Amino acid sequence: MLRSPARETCTDNFVNFLYTSPSHSSPPIPSIPTEVLARYGNPAQQEKWLKPLLEGKTRSSFAMTEKGIASSDATNIRTSIKLDPKTDEIVINGHKWWISGAGDPRNALHLVLGKS
Repeated sequence: MLRSPARETCTDNFVNFLYTSPSHSSPPIPSIPTEVLARYGNPAQQEKWLKPLLEGKTRSSFAMTEKGIASSDATNIRTSIKLDPKTDEIVINGHKWWISGAGDPRNALHLVLGKS
């Protein structure tokens, strides 16, 4: 959970994220999914996903690293994310090698990096 005053300023200043963790393996709030929600999420998405993250009630995960790529360089991403015009569903096609935070049972949000 974010400590005050970081909680009040989190949507404006992610450099100053201060968090505590009940486990030694990962912090409760990976900054990338949280930052994306705060900067680009609409009010309904922020209420549903960001608020529980900031309160420490849920966790999120971030999928960027891909098999066969030597780094986490976003310019090398091969995963595609497209809207299927027939079903109006988002289709993600790719292989992620490591997903930070995915193993936590409290994970409620999964952010996938891909090209559209």
